[in-house]
Amino acid sequence: MVTVTNTNGCSSSAGKSLGVNPLPTAGISITDNSGTTIDDGILCLGDTATLIASGGTSYIWNTTETNAQILADTAGNYVVTVTDANGCISSAGKSLGVNPLPTAGISITDNSGTTIDDGILCLGDTATLLAGGGTSYLWNISETTAEIQSETAGTYSVTVTDTKGCSSSASKNIVVNPLPVATIALSDNSGTNTNDGILCAG
Repeated sequence: MVTVTNTNGCSSSAGKSLGVNPLPTAGISITDNSGTTIDDGILCLGDTATLIASGGTSYIWNTTETNAQILADTAGNYVVTVTDANGCISSAGKSLGVNPLPTAGISITDNSGTTIDDGILCLGDTATLLAGGGTSYLWNISETTAEIQSETAGTYSVTVTDTKGCSSSASKNIVVNPLPVATIALSDNSGTNTNDGILCAG
């Protein structure tokens, strides 16, 4: 309210109402199925999180995207500016972390064939395959120990998982060679039948 008085001493008044709208409550929720804990914003390399903004009618992210929902696979801070129907603005932010994948590996030990530890066996021999790089292991033959034994030809794959819930895989081939067929040929001209291995003394 304001009262105006002129030079003649005459006065009049006028008034205006002022309203104040509250700021929107900006928020961001994260959805991910990566790592040891889901929806915590900590991913394994190569996985993706969904970030969903709320609290307004329009949105702009620091990645320049303008949808309420975005996908992210890169570590960093994600900030969204939210505008409501009254044109009022507020912001919210979330951090996204990305863990590296473990380095899966398989070593082979064998004492078979011409070269040891090459995964090429003679039939009936056994190789030891030892996986490394993680804290838990799952082989394509359903074994769950780091070390397995094999005497069968084929491809052996292992999925390695580390303490952060991130996984990677490795594989090795086992080759099995057949045994030679041993033979002995006899040559003799002694006795009644030749080449029968029955000799006359002397």
